[in-house]
Amino acid sequence: MPTTVGAAMATQGDIPVWYNALGTATPAQTVTIKTQISGQLLQVAFTEGQMVKKGQFLAQVDPRPYQALLQQAEGQLARDQALLENARLDLKRYQTLLAQDSISRQQADTQGALVRQYEGVVKSDQAAVSTQKLNLTYAHITSPVSGRVGLRQVDQGNYVTAGDANGLVVVTQVDPMDVLFTLPQDALAKITARQRSGASLTADALDRTQSTTLAQGKLLTLDNQIDTTTGTVRAKARFSNANGALFPNQFVNIRLLADTLKGVVVVPTAAVLRGSQGLFVYVIGPGRAVSVRVVKTGPASGELTAITEGLEAGERVVTDGSDRLREGQRVILAGDCIPAGFGAGGFGGRRSGASGGLSGGAGAGAPAGAATSPAKPGFFSFLMGKPKPKADPMAALRCAPGQHPQGMGGRGRGGGMGGDGIGAPATSANPGAGHSQSTTTTTQSAVKSAPTGATTGTEAVSPQGAAPRAPASGDNRGSPGGGGGGAGRMQAMLEQLNLDPAQKAKVEAISAAGRPKMMAAFQSGDMDAARTARQDMMRQIDAVLRPDQRARLAALREQQGGGGGGGGGPQ
Repeated sequence: MPTTVGAAMATQGDIPVWYNALGTATPAQTVTIKTQISGQLLQVAFTEGQMVKKGQFLAQVDPRPYQALLQQAEGQLARDQALLENARLDLKRYQTLLAQDSISRQQADTQGALVRQYEGVVKSDQAAVSTQKLNLTYAHITSPVSGRVGLRQVDQGNYVTAGDANGLVVVTQVDPMDVLFTLPQDALAKITARQRSGASLTADALDRTQSTTLAQGKLLTLDNQIDTTTGTVRAKARFSNANGALFPNQFVNIRLLADTLKGVVVVPTAAVLRGSQGLFVYVIGPGRAVSVRVVKTGPASGELTAITEGLEAGERVVTDGSDRLREGQRVILAGDCIPAGFGAGGFGGRRSGASGGLSGGAGAGAPAGAATSPAKPGFFSFLMGKPKPKADPMAALRCAPGQHPQGMGGRGRGGGMGGDGIGAPATSANPGAGHSQSTTTTTQSAVKSAPTGATTGTEAVSPQGAAPRAPASGDNRGSPGGGGGGAGRMQAMLEQLNLDPAQKAKVEAISAAGRPKMMAAFQSGDMDAARTARQDMMRQIDAVLRPDQRARLAALREQQGGGGGGGGGPQ
């Protein structure tokens, strides 16, 4: 029975080379707003979570103590400025008197030093005035950056000092947003080469499931050294965050586009399998037969993988159901109908011509798209009891007449372990049909096994030892199918022995006793045990026969030989 699989065509396309990493969203600027003076917090002018602009008013510390200090400093400055002015006038008089030689030079020099002393005092007073003005500015707190205000740390009315560790509030700049992540050191050569060429590397920030793109940005820079403990280098990418999709300290998945491979062979990632020989794919060849192809892969992007060696564009590969495949097995693609006759064959196998068939039945393969012929009860049916008709479980999936996948012929329904038989080749009138004849079986017996409408005669039946005729080029016919019929002849031979009612009853009893053993052996796949059970039943049946009947049966066996091999031929 062919296996239904999913398939896809190997195509030629472009594969992006991505580097994936886990990153942390880091604000471009984070500022803790603290007071630089001590005093009572009179006003809080912001709302928690509010977006603020640079220079926007946030809070007010009580300015009155600093206003009083400013006035005091201004008064001291005015007094010292007056003293300086008086000292300068005295110096001018002393210099006139010194020129007239009316005073000593020492007195004039002392007055000059006093002027310079007052000048220093005035400058000190001016600094005190500036300090108090600055304190008044500090009492009016504004935002140094544009960003988002966090939770308030101090309530209105509290006494605040410059030593408060938590400050009043934290403002973070959220647009643009930086993301810190690490890259393997093996990626440095490709990334730095692209940066030296002037290329701007694109980076995507994805959510936890890597299904939604939160933001798109550019690689900003790399760190100046590799972490020797991990063999990685830190990198920073900057993203536009106008919609606020990136949140400070958020973990995101980063996908960095380092390069793009042009015109490479790509297949679905599910088609690439790993085995003892390495990476391989199942390639669907002519006649829907699969073959193993060892390949070399390149980078993968999403559900596609680049194939650098071993596969050409246009070839079809298996993407689903490969666990049930083997070399040379035929497959049906998803959506195809199943040709008539597939799945109807009996037990296959061959035995010597003198041993006879275990199960009989029709030995002809069904044509493509045609209904299969019911099996003719044989000796196996005679031993197992009257066969019960069973419904075809795949009837709904069968191809309509004339409709079938390309290259799919019919498959024979037939007997099992028959004798040496020669399958007849398919004919143009009946593609996929096969007949069976044993060493001494006549053409007429083969015709009885063929379905209605099958071509018979010398062209339909191969002589013993002759090679099957190959199908003509271009037609859609199957290969030779195996045939049954040996067991049917065995039943006919027993009928020629004229068994009396008592003998028939004993044969049926022997069959009823040996049937469970044979069925158990067949179901377990132990064909040797099945043959042994059959031989035991045959010996018991021989014991029931009279000497003349045994001799007659031996003569008939010698005359007709064994039945044909069972099972249907391949397409």
